[in-house]
Amino acid sequence: MLTQSRVASIPALRLDRFKNCSRVCFRQNQIQVIEGLACLASTLQDLDLYDNLISHLRGLDELTGLTSLDLSFNKIRHIKNIGHLKALKELFLVANKIGTVENLDGLENLTSLELGSNRIREIQGLESLTGLEELWLAKNKITSLAGLGGLPNLRLLSIQSNRIRDLSPLAEVSSLEELYISHNSLMSVRGLESCKKLRILEVSNNQITTLEGLSGLTELEEVWASYNQLSDFNDVERELKDKKKLTTVYFEGNPLQLRGPALYRNKVKLALPQVVQIDASKLSLSHVSVDDLTNLSYSVCQGNMTTRHGVDDINELRQPSVGSFSRFFFSRLSSAVSVRDAKTRRCILLHKTALSGTSFSPLFCAREGFFSHIVFSMSTRQNRAPWKV
Repeated sequence: MLTQSRVASIPALRLDRFKNCSRVCFRQNQIQVIEGLACLASTLQDLDLYDNLISHLRGLDELTGLTSLDLSFNKIRHIKNIGHLKALKELFLVANKIGTVENLDGLENLTSLELGSNRIREIQGLESLTGLEELWLAKNKITSLAGLGGLPNLRLLSIQSNRIRDLSPLAEVSSLEELYISHNSLMSVRGLESCKKLRILEVSNNQITTLEGLSGLTELEEVWASYNQLSDFNDVERELKDKKKLTTVYFEGNPLQLRGPALYRNKVKLALPQVVQIDASKLSLSHVSVDDLTNLSYSVCQGNMTTRHGVDDINELRQPSVGSFSRFFFSRLSSAVSVRDAKTRRCILLHKTALSGTSFSPLFCAREGFFSHIVFSMSTRQNRAPWKV
């Protein structure tokens, strides 16, 4: 692993010395050409060339054992020369200059495809990816959800910051469990009726006026609908009250909250008594002892590297409060960038921490930029109840 080392040539590193190398990580270097890796073909499984100067997808001919390939933050314009990578499970091409999804035939084992922050206008070329479970297309120029019908195993779709107006094409994606579609042009959530397995729905920052269409989605656990045009508590109650698994809702920034902020939370509780979190609720830390806090930690992820910070050296947390914790937390966010590990990225549900006064979406941290991802974790020495609102 060599990051930020000004590496410009892979052959110059003489990688043939490493007989059992399974992972190569040359992040944030000056590599322009993928070469000099053939000597690792028999053992290499994970290749990470995030944030280099690569403009062409080539030099991978002999790396047929790859299961993970990360070429995010490069200068790639076309997807090609990877169809022979039959074992590939994860492909990351974030923040390149890709305009068309193409040449993915042969990647039957691919389970996660990340194409966020490119120049894609149409969802296409995915028909052969029958094993795909996660598709990340945020921050492109996509106007329609058509093209997902051939993905029978798709569980997660992340398509924030595009130009989507209609959810009806998702009728062909009945396997969907998580949908992140904030910052689009939605006027309603109609079209999800066939997505009976949907657990997480993130539709913040659209123009939605009603939740009509959610009544049949009995598996819903979280609904994020901040900054829309919802104005009727009766509508919220009618569509969501029967959802026994629903634990989290976000309605801040809607007329129903802005019109009467003092009574808003009580009205939501009356409408949805099963919910345990409403927006960025304050945490009740009264039952958490100083001994418990010695095991409190958070992780700021930069790429796939995680730096953990314990609280042993944080004097202000010996008298815990949400305010002091959030100030400390945000003081360490300046280096947070995209997390390439999909499993890690799914832990970015900051609403579980519910830091007061800050609005979060599960996969979008507006305060730190589109690809800022934070993982928060807490453990206690004894098995105690989790923090509650």
